[in-house]
Amino acid sequence: MADLVRLVDNYVNPSLSPDLQTEALNAILIAVNRGALGMPKLVEMLGDYLVNTDDMLRSRGTLLLSEVLSRLPTLRLDSSHVHFLCVFFCDRLQDYPCIGEVMKGMLAMAKNHNLDPTDIDAIIRAVFQEVQSASQPQGTRKNTLEVMMTLLTRYTGTVKTLGADFIFGIIQLVDGEKDPRNLLIAFRLVACVVRSFPREDYIRFAEEIFEITSCYFPITFKPRPNDPDAITKEDLVDGLRQCFSASPVLAPYVVPFLLDKMSSTLTSAKMESFATLDLCMAAYASQNDGGIDSNIMGMLPDIWAALRTEILSTSDTEIIKRGLQSVQNICSALSSNPTALSSFVVALSRDCIHQIKSLSDLKLARACGQILASASRGSLAACQNVLASALPTIHQRYMHIPRHEVAFRLPLLDIVIDLVNATSELDNNTNGGESPLSSYIDHVFDIFTTSLFGHHDTPALRVSAVEGLSRLLIVAAGSSRDSNSALLPEDKQKAILLQLTHIIQNDADKVVRNRALDGLVLIAKSSSERSLDLIRTNTVPVLLKNLRALFGDGGDVDMINEDANNDAKVLQDLIMSFTKTSRASSAQQQQTSSAGGGCCGGSKKSSSSSSSSASSSSSSSGGGCCRDNTNTNSDDMDVTISEDNQQQGGAGGGCCGGSGGGGHSHGHHHAPSPAPAPAPPASNGGGCCGGSSRQSAPSSSSSGGGCCQSEGNNNNNKADDDVAMPDTHVTSTDQVKIIYTVGDKCSNILHALSRLGGSSEAIFRDVVPALVGLVSERSEGLRASTRIHLNVISVLSSVADIIQAWNENSSLMNYACDNTLPKLVEILLSHVNNGAGLSSECLEQVIRASGDIISGADVASQSGMVSRLLASPLGKIAPDSNSNIKQLLPIFTSIISQLKSGALVQPDVLLSMLFPLSLGSADYSLIASKCFASILNKIPEGDIVDKYADLIIAEATPNKATSSSVGCLVWTTKALLLRGHALAPKLGGILTYLAGSSSNEISSAASSGFDVVLADDPLILTKRSGATIRVLTKQKFFSQIFPSLLASYKTTSSSSYLVSITNILKHMPRSVLLAEIPDVFPLFLQAISPPPSSSSSSSSSSSSSSSSSSSSSSSYSSYSSSSPSSSNANADVQASCLSTMSILVSEAPQLLSSNMNSIVPPILALAANSPSMHVRQ
Repeated sequence: MADLVRLVDNYVNPSLSPDLQTEALNAILIAVNRGALGMPKLVEMLGDYLVNTDDMLRSRGTLLLSEVLSRLPTLRLDSSHVHFLCVFFCDRLQDYPCIGEVMKGMLAMAKNHNLDPTDIDAIIRAVFQEVQSASQPQGTRKNTLEVMMTLLTRYTGTVKTLGADFIFGIIQLVDGEKDPRNLLIAFRLVACVVRSFPREDYIRFAEEIFEITSCYFPITFKPRPNDPDAITKEDLVDGLRQCFSASPVLAPYVVPFLLDKMSSTLTSAKMESFATLDLCMAAYASQNDGGIDSNIMGMLPDIWAALRTEILSTSDTEIIKRGLQSVQNICSALSSNPTALSSFVVALSRDCIHQIKSLSDLKLARACGQILASASRGSLAACQNVLASALPTIHQRYMHIPRHEVAFRLPLLDIVIDLVNATSELDNNTNGGESPLSSYIDHVFDIFTTSLFGHHDTPALRVSAVEGLSRLLIVAAGSSRDSNSALLPEDKQKAILLQLTHIIQNDADKVVRNRALDGLVLIAKSSSERSLDLIRTNTVPVLLKNLRALFGDGGDVDMINEDANNDAKVLQDLIMSFTKTSRASSAQQQQTSSAGGGCCGGSKKSSSSSSSSASSSSSSSGGGCCRDNTNTNSDDMDVTISEDNQQQGGAGGGCCGGSGGGGHSHGHHHAPSPAPAPAPPASNGGGCCGGSSRQSAPSSSSSGGGCCQSEGNNNNNKADDDVAMPDTHVTSTDQVKIIYTVGDKCSNILHALSRLGGSSEAIFRDVVPALVGLVSERSEGLRASTRIHLNVISVLSSVADIIQAWNENSSLMNYACDNTLPKLVEILLSHVNNGAGLSSECLEQVIRASGDIISGADVASQSGMVSRLLASPLGKIAPDSNSNIKQLLPIFTSIISQLKSGALVQPDVLLSMLFPLSLGSADYSLIASKCFASILNKIPEGDIVDKYADLIIAEATPNKATSSSVGCLVWTTKALLLRGHALAPKLGGILTYLAGSSSNEISSAASSGFDVVLADDPLILTKRSGATIRVLTKQKFFSQIFPSLLASYKTTSSSSYLVSITNILKHMPRSVLLAEIPDVFPLFLQAISPPPSSSSSSSSSSSSSSSSSSSSSSSYSSYSSSSPSSSNANADVQASCLSTMSILVSEAPQLLSSNMNSIVPPILALAANSPSMHVRQ
């Protein structure tokens, strides 16, 4: 016991060292934990210290008790001991110097031991009464807050009995806190109090709770570096938001406060206000079981007014974007209460629609449209409310804007697109109902088609219309498949799709074409299977059919354009007939339609016989109604144009959707082939929207009748006509500019197929085989001299582009390896076996495709392809083979070089075929050497590798070496070096020896070969191609070869050795380069300096203030006086040295800066006078 007393004395005594105090504390903890010392006994032993007049001794004695309780959380104490300690700590709170130590002990008691209600009540009341939080240090304040938080969470029922007393005490504790460590706890405590206590307990303190927390908004906090607490601004912001959103009772204070902060000049304050308001509104709505507090209902107009001001009165895009997000979030929060949502959306829609209708400020109107779209995204109910208010009004306003006032139509069109996009983002299927757009689809369709067909001279409107139709089609395809509940009938969906298909092929405006193609790609990529089916069954077949037509015999451009134009007219008439039907239906619903036979609003129908008679009459006949539905049932209308409806001859008297106009005699067109119209006639007759056929053009100027001519003939009332129905009359004069050349059409179609093929796996499987099949049918285009050669190149390029887009997809690459690649090889083999030449451009595209296919396929598919190659004529190429078959050696190399090691079946067979080719004619030896090297790199080490290495060494002896054998040696060295083979240094030594050959051809090939050995090839011997690559092999090769090269140069002064040195150095890392530069830098200077005989002349020329013609001539002659062969050799050396020195500019600038006087003059002389342009550059 005496030892324990001594230990207590040692800990309490402030004069002892911290180490002795810590040692004493540890010993006491062990004794208490083992039961050798009980807590009552410990208190008894501390008796003299606890009543000592010295503040330090009292606090140290109290601290010992607190430390024992904190460090022994599992210490077992019976209820009497717990009560005793609680009473002790409550009493000790009256001793001000001990408050910090007491709060530490209280926190341990609250966390680790079970307290009875009387002890909890005593602790809370003692803390509130005795602890003046503002006067305590940070640690004591933090422990105090943690005590209250622990008691509230562990003993919620007991604490709640204290009611208002507890809430008031917490307000006093939190008020004025500034330390971020304490604020994290304070924010959680306040939010927990509000959520835990009944509303009647804290409602009278709502303003005080708001006051003690709102003073921190917006939080500006910068974390300290290496902060051990790792407190972030986001933590504090989230804690404060939890306080604000804890109860709707706080809303009358929080919401006006946040709205006021939105008007701050600080962007950060605005953004924080938006985010906090969103969270609070969502929390207030959810805490009332879907109801909205009456106070919040009354604040909705103020919320909208503040959001409107911030969105519409600023040019800061970030604030506008965040404000729009708040509109969406608030609509989403209010969606659980239809009354509140309606109140908010009605006010929002009323103000926005007013601006949109007036169009007094186009920018303001556009922003209002964005607000409507954001509100629509909030919820299905919000979307329904917004569309009901906006779309009918926008449609009416759009149709009453004169056609020539494009600037006023464009914002409205963009607003409608925004609303369609907002609708597409809602998951309507989960609600089991129809799309909110379904009631207004006629308005939307009318606006888009009017913009597309009524403004052929306005690309901006047409671009937006194309985007809108694409989005509309996505929404429609994603809606119910039931034809009775589909957003758009299938015939309308097909019509839109075929119109987009027509645009991407024939429209003269590139922006419009690209936007249409973007739309089709977006449709193909959408999550709806129906969207993909529409592309596969409509767009892709049409594109492929038209592409085949362009490859047809003769290539009659006029005929192709005329055929496509007639189909385009019928397609346009079909879509416009949908539009007019929609307008008539809408007009009937609004009871505003006007009757009149033979006018645009007429409903007159003709019998089948009269229609037939009209279509077979002369081309100058007129009359008819713009909305005549002769032989047309909109419910049964098929988008395809059957041969029965294609009548040769005149086209008068037709309607927009009729079958009498625009016919032609080419029976192979069964669907609208998207293509533009030829140059329009002088005037349009026949009273039909595009109803006149191409045969009627000569007499169309004399045609009369029909109300469609009113726009052109009644100039006095043109403005009124535009207001009444500005775009109903879409005539043949409105046809978009078209593309007349086959090349342009072919390019557009292939570009579209490439994009679509790269957007969907299913379309890939449709398009790639079709394009390859087209090449097979027209294989004569593989020759450079044929008419369709450029088209065949484009087709092969498209195939390569599509394959490249899916290069990472092993499934598709396996499919292509098993099907596409064998077919391409078969086509090329068949072509060259017939004695036909093969253009390098076609070969290049096939190489690109084959490389991507093989590199992306798995081992099984690769092995199958190798077996096919070995069984084909390509697997039997020999040096004496026909030159035509040798043209395909690059294809063979592109396949073999990309194989993984496991796919190299029969490597000895491959090597035995390639080795003779590598030593043969220079025309194909390099290609064969690359393929040969790729195999040597990947096969396992053993006899095969050693065998061919020996063969290479034998062929590269000085008396047998040729440029081909040196090339093979170079690539073999590279292959073995990368895999870390032991023979690589030996081959490098042979290459060094050959660099000093007396033959300029051999020495040049050897010295440049070092560049090949160490450079990274983009295709051959890469990680992606399955090559075996080990680390640090280049550095090891350098250390083995470089000394020999340097010694050889110093001995012989041969320029080829210097080229070899520079070729090695430029591929070394900085550390290696800097170590060797002092030895080789003087050699570089010597290589780039002029001959000694002219050095003085050059120096004089450099130092003069201006260059004279004589000095320039002298400098030039010093570089060009040698023979041509010597000049070429010098140029190679100089270029190589300059290339390495350029690396030093970034890697070793200090070395260059110290030698500027020696470097600059020769470089300037070379730049001015070198006969080699490569050196001068």
